[in-house]
Amino acid sequence: MKKFDCASVPSARLLAALTMITGVASPAYSAEKAATKSLEEVIVVAQKRQQSLQDVPISVNAYSDQKLGEMNINSVSEIARIEPSLRFTTASFAFTANFSMRGVTSFSSQGGIQPSVALIIDGTPLSRAGEFATELGDIQRVEVLRGPQGTLYGKNATGGLINLVRKTPGDTFEASIEGSYTTDEEALTRFMVNAPLSDNVRARISAFYKDREGHIENVAPGIDNDSFEEVWGAMGKLQFDFSESVDLMLTAEYRDSYNGGQPQIPTIVSDPDRRAAIGEEALSDIFKINQDRQTQANIENAGFIADLSWQLNDSLLFKSITSYRDWFSDIDQDIDASPATAENTLNVPAIHIPRSNLNPNSDSEEPIVDKLHYVSQEFRFDVSTDSVDWTFGVFYQDYEEDQLAEVALYLKDSFFAQEAGVALPISTGEYFGYTTTPEAYMTLETKSAYTDITWHTLSNLDLFAGFRYTQEDGAIDHYRRDVVVPDVPTCFSTTAQKATFTPDAPGCAPVVNDTTEFSADSSIGEWSARAGASWFASDTTNVYATWARSFVGISFDPGRTTTQERAILDPSTSEAIEVGIKTELLGNRLRLNADVFHQETDNLQVSRLIPGTIETEAFNAGLIESYGLELDFAWQVSNNLRIDGAATWLNTEFGTLVQTCYVGQTEEDGCNIDNNGDGTPNAQDIAGTQAVDTPDVSYSISGRYEFPLESQDFDIFATASYSWQDDTFFQLSHDPLSTQEAYGLLDVSLGITERSDRYQIILFGKNVFDQEYVAQAGETDGVIGRVYVRTPRDAQRYWGIKARYSFF
Repeated sequence: MKKFDCASVPSARLLAALTMITGVASPAYSAEKAATKSLEEVIVVAQKRQQSLQDVPISVNAYSDQKLGEMNINSVSEIARIEPSLRFTTASFAFTANFSMRGVTSFSSQGGIQPSVALIIDGTPLSRAGEFATELGDIQRVEVLRGPQGTLYGKNATGGLINLVRKTPGDTFEASIEGSYTTDEEALTRFMVNAPLSDNVRARISAFYKDREGHIENVAPGIDNDSFEEVWGAMGKLQFDFSESVDLMLTAEYRDSYNGGQPQIPTIVSDPDRRAAIGEEALSDIFKINQDRQTQANIENAGFIADLSWQLNDSLLFKSITSYRDWFSDIDQDIDASPATAENTLNVPAIHIPRSNLNPNSDSEEPIVDKLHYVSQEFRFDVSTDSVDWTFGVFYQDYEEDQLAEVALYLKDSFFAQEAGVALPISTGEYFGYTTTPEAYMTLETKSAYTDITWHTLSNLDLFAGFRYTQEDGAIDHYRRDVVVPDVPTCFSTTAQKATFTPDAPGCAPVVNDTTEFSADSSIGEWSARAGASWFASDTTNVYATWARSFVGISFDPGRTTTQERAILDPSTSEAIEVGIKTELLGNRLRLNADVFHQETDNLQVSRLIPGTIETEAFNAGLIESYGLELDFAWQVSNNLRIDGAATWLNTEFGTLVQTCYVGQTEEDGCNIDNNGDGTPNAQDIAGTQAVDTPDVSYSISGRYEFPLESQDFDIFATASYSWQDDTFFQLSHDPLSTQEAYGLLDVSLGITERSDRYQIILFGKNVFDQEYVAQAGETDGVIGRVYVRTPRDAQRYWGIKARYSFF
């Protein structure tokens, strides 16, 4: 277990961040009033009712739209940049990315797995991690709830929950337009209009358009940069007040994205032919690739919410939330991550061909397609009196997903023998044509009933308990055809873009021509619960203790290696004990919230790459234990200076879990299990190792200083935010080459705001120390490389300007 050592933290950079705020603030500070203002109250809906943040017996942090805007945080994934308890694991494309909290994640490189961290938007839970790649847009605040939250919010919240609360239509007319531009060539435009249409009807419309050049340079001739993005979206809200007690909020939204994802960037390549093909220029730079085409994805998603509220009497509220979500993506990437093509092999052992005639959608869409849609309905009653707050309700969801993926390859005989698991006495360098086209249709029906109650037993003591029972029925229909043919004209022909397989042609003797087809189903009954107490030791101090249980529901393995026995994964369950304190000091100028917790998660759902191949498999990864300390604070140092911070110290350990050894791992390094009985160890037990992509220590600290200009109609402000994280492993094998060393990032901004908030201009800098890092690393020795990485946009410095004008 790693201990927190203050001396090991890069304090010079942290002090630099604070100096940028407090150092320049000193002259103005002497002119401030003697009485410093107190912190404003933060209202959250973490327990599905409005409460002060300090009264909620949950480890929770909240970020306002103002703070996120001034820090230029524009998407859900970027919240992980400033929230140390939250991790965002990037992947090639949105549908395989994941969030994690407290070391708990459902990491999937192929889709089909339900998330361990839930995302709630306007009271509606999203079902797949692919939907999490969304812009923040017209939000009021973001709440981050840590630990199991299944009682009130249902399945898929074992690690925690992100709650997005978006703005609702107001009673007066207002409109705004905002634009920004950065030195890495991102142009972003937003607009919003809020208008009362009558005494009882109000509307609010917001939209955006973003266009960004790719930050990954492709050195291949004639190929554009990768990791580009062009996306637009719109949202409309319409509120009807039918009476003083009944209102209906209708929300419709749409988003369309064309982007370059996160390409695989080889950095260590052992095969000399692959190394020569890629070239040293690309191999030595984590911002460069040498690939014969762009990584690209088309994503469309839409949603509709009907939220009905009926205040039956002073203490009883009825809520009905109906929603529909639709999500579509088609994607393509250069799987071999090299400039080699079937027409110019460069002697590379495995070459990707974009399409084949065996792919049903090869001429209309990209080769990997994922479509999902679902409807949900929640009915809820909220009772609120002086002695009790009581919520009870029912929830229903009907979910469907259709996934089609094709991989067409041109394989050298030596690599084909490795993939097929056969001995090859002599390699002649002959190539084979290979394709696999798996299609999976998945359905999931969820029904649950829940109740949660808080008794205000004494003037300073609350007791709370809740229970939720969920019935889930899932099914998968899987079809796959695998074809391997020799490179002869009667069986196989290819261009750089498309392969033609004719395994049934006369005179063609395919090496493999298999069809796999099966159906599988599963039904489970699972429960979530919580219980605890809050003791209000004073008007400003809340001490609480809670126990909670939650689960992740049925998940699927729709991939190229799945079988009927492995196609459905067991649910993952999590239990946690948490003790915390929330207090305000110094006349409510210092808010300090802290908690300690212990959590165990069983049957963690993850997917892994099969070593030496391009194939993945999903499985239940056994037990993971985590415990630690979480700390949040806000300090109104003076009328003009505020400092906020959050820190997480976390220890995570896997239970007994056998994994394949990483390349080059010796018996002394732990590779000591012979799984196939051939007398040579090929596996390891990773018991006691830390969770994937989970640093032991992480923190963020930010400051905001305001320079009031009495002679002007505007004020100037400056902000600085520094985040730091410890070392992380990216692979279950704990390959030392697939790790990220500790690093810190500093963001700054300088802006002016007109006092009536009519206009605002902000100059900002991201990662101003130009700290390079990677967001993911993996190993496919012999295919992509001994090590490949994914490099996010924020791994390099860029600057920008943002301006907003509002009409009242």
